Amino acid sequence: MDEEPLLFFVDIALLFILAELMVLGFLRFKGLGRMSIVDVIGHLSAGALLLLTLRALIRGWEMVAFACLLASFPAHLLDLQRRWRRPGKEVGQPADDRG
Repeated sequence: MDEEPLLFFVDIALLFILAELMVLGFLRFKGLGRMSIVDVIGHLSAGALLLLTLRALIRGWEMVAFACLLASFPAHLLDLQRRWRRPGKEVGQPADDRG
């Protein structure tokens, strides 16, 4: 199986994450963004590290893939901690179903 198309799509997704980081950072710099830079990095780094894991696996770099996968775990924990830290103020908070 040819790996180049797969790598192309992974690279496109990584470029979108980089563009999102730049836009959100710029909005935060201008005072228009509501998310702190730590929240932005927490949200984006987890996904970016998983994409890097996928890219390394496609290339056959198992040790690099393992390192990226290990690094994604604390990034996911940071993301979860930042999302649940301030209930009611974060996008993605589950609805209160108690009636």
